[in-house]
Amino acid sequence: MSETDAVDPSADAKSVAATVREASFLTLLPVRSGDAIAAAGLLADAARATGIPFQVRSIDDPDGLLSAGLPNDGPDDRTLVVGCQSTIADASLAGIATTADGKPASAAAYRTALELGGDPDPVLALAGAVAAGTVPGDVGTAAILDRAEERDRLERRPGVGLPVRELADGLAHSVRFLAPFSGDTDLAGDALDRWGLAADADATTLATDRKERVASLLAIEVATADGAIPEAATAIEAVLRPYATDGPFATLSGYAEVLDVLASERPGTAIALALDRQGPEGPNHSVELRESALETWRDHARRTHRAIDSATTGRYDGSLLARVDADPEVLSTIARLLCDYRSPEPVVVVIQQGTDGSGGAAAGATRDPGTSGTALEEAFSEAAAEFDGTGSGTTASATARFDGDPTEFAAAVRGRL
Repeated sequence: MSETDAVDPSADAKSVAATVREASFLTLLPVRSGDAIAAAGLLADAARATGIPFQVRSIDDPDGLLSAGLPNDGPDDRTLVVGCQSTIADASLAGIATTADGKPASAAAYRTALELGGDPDPVLALAGAVAAGTVPGDVGTAAILDRAEERDRLERRPGVGLPVRELADGLAHSVRFLAPFSGDTDLAGDALDRWGLAADADATTLATDRKERVASLLAIEVATADGAIPEAATAIEAVLRPYATDGPFATLSGYAEVLDVLASERPGTAIALALDRQGPEGPNHSVELRESALETWRDHARRTHRAIDSATTGRYDGSLLARVDADPEVLSTIARLLCDYRSPEPVVVVIQQGTDGSGGAAAGATRDPGTSGTALEEAFSEAAAEFDGTGSGTTASATARFDGDPTEFAAAVRGRL
């Protein structure tokens, strides 16, 4: 383990912790991402342990909110933005949002919580890091992974990383990959039957060789599906050989998947989940909260896969444009899945376009963040401003709301890439 990846708090963690200690009341403003909300949960728990009252509010544009002023903003109140840089807040933990090689916000929050004298949850921190697109043990999380394993909080096993134990349910509703049965539980059950398993098979009770077989056959289905790109075979690897956890969901990657979906669909529920983090047998665990989160995940998956199946796509120099009749909340998921599994071009732009031609929302994803050209977040923000809207994101993904013709907006984004 390198010195830079030790669990010892970094200089940034010390600075943020000092800001938190000064607060008579702490406002945490995570952006709407699984990583940022997991990080906010870790910081809120540390504040609670030290007796500092707090509130958590997830918002796309924290500086926009802060520029308008927070109610009851006293002289000793402190505001911490999580998931992006802020020029107005007292402190910020930007994490992976600012550079392609940045560390997840949840990893930085874990170190901050240690500096505050807390005992942060390593599984929540790792789930946030996975939601940010990193691999457990990489990019500042090696020591956090060690801590989780030392405490028997997780264990790596063969199989597929899903939020639930039931294979048909998990395979059909996962938004981590694209397979012929994605979005359809009956088709997933048929696939299990072809693989020699019952439609109601429980992933946790399968023998090791059966788990390995499911993982191998899923990888083949994904890599050989109609329209699959060569990169699909690499992308699916992130879902295989998962870490089983004692948290609210069956695997670490499943935990991350649900957090990310909730951040987009129901950020308040995502925050509650990040604060209710003691595992299925812990004192704070809520069965109702878990089931509500899973229902949101399933609904998000069905809408996502339905939109992908009916999308109209066009290939341009360096980018793929997809037009979908879908809600804004699923556009980022659609962009990521198309980028990882279907697009022959490194950049995907997804625009919301109904049957009447109306729109107003867009999302983008790239396989090559940090390479030459305009960063995705910059392209979306500039194009959105041109259309009286707003855009935000990272080097790897971006979203926008705008007022105008969807086709013209897409052209404005492509012109900046």
